[in-house]
Formats: sequence, structure tokens, C-alpha cells
Amino acid sequence: MKPATIKQYFASFDTLQQSLLQQIHDIVHSEISGGEDCISYSIACIRKGRKRFYYAAFKDHISIYPAPRNHTDFVELLKPFKGGKGTVQLPLDQPLPDQIILRIARHILSD
Repeated sequence: MKPATIKQYFASFDTLQQSLLQQIHDIVHSEISGGEDCISYSIACIRKGRKRFYYAAFKDHISIYPAPRNHTDFVELLKPFKGGKGTVQLPLDQPLPDQIILRIARHILSD
């Protein structure tokens, strides 16, 4: 069954993934006002108007979408992280890079 809420989405994962998803949620909401939680494409999303910041848990990592990998402010910053053109993969066995997550969220959700 597809999750209808962020709470349901988080609950579908083990404790470590739940904790990391909650940390990302809290990091973004602590600095970005007006963001609304939602589920989109069956993953966690924070939306602000028409803009969307997505984050999802997987077996070995947490992904953030869309990742501004080609934006000049992010090319070097995101090099150490795996991911495709539009994603950043954050390994489960490493601390979350709070400031990088926040910079990506600000970039995506800025007015």
C-alpha cells in the first residue's frame, strides 16, 4: 500500500532510515518557512508553492532530488556523493551533511 502521509512513509522503513528521514525533515523545516509536507511519486516531499524538495530512503542510502549537480555553486560540493544527474545519495553509514542538505533545500525551495 502506498503511503498517504510523511508519517506513514517514514514508518515503512527500519529505525536507522526513519531517523535519517526525520533529520532531513527537521533540517529543512528549521530553516525554510512555508514548506508543506506531502507524498509525491510515493516518496517524501516538502513543497513550497510549485517547488518540490524530495527525499527517499533506500537499502543503502538516502536520496535527495532534484540535486543541482550542474549548478556552479554545487559542482565541487556534490562531487564526493554518488548519484545521477539529478540526485544525491547519502550513505546510511555516514553522518548526514546537514549544511549541504540545507543549501540544496534553500536552492530548490527559494522564493
